[in-house]
Amino acid sequence: MTIRSAVFSFFSMVEPPFVYNMVIAVAIVGGEINMLSPKPNRQFVPKNWEYLDEALQRRFNSNINHPQYSINVNDYAMSKEEIIKEAQKNGYKVTSNGDYLKFE
Repeated sequence: MTIRSAVFSFFSMVEPPFVYNMVIAVAIVGGEINMLSPKPNRQFVPKNWEYLDEALQRRFNSNINHPQYSINVNDYAMSKEEIIKEAQKNGYKVTSNGDYLKFE
């Protein structure tokens, strides 16, 4: 009996509440039990103006004495220069540090 068939046999014999209450985080590949799940094949989706605007509004509308917000420009579809220009036009003080921008 392989490890895979032993595990599946065990789970087919136990009552459903037992199975539902267990955390099953073991992936079985080629008869071996892996402790980690396979790495997801997720595509990177750059953030847009709407995401940045909502994040800035949330932070600057919050009850914080001196609000500020930092981003990595590589996470966004817009260029660093576009973001700085638009932010300054709308009253934000923007500090650039490499690929990072801080809004105040």
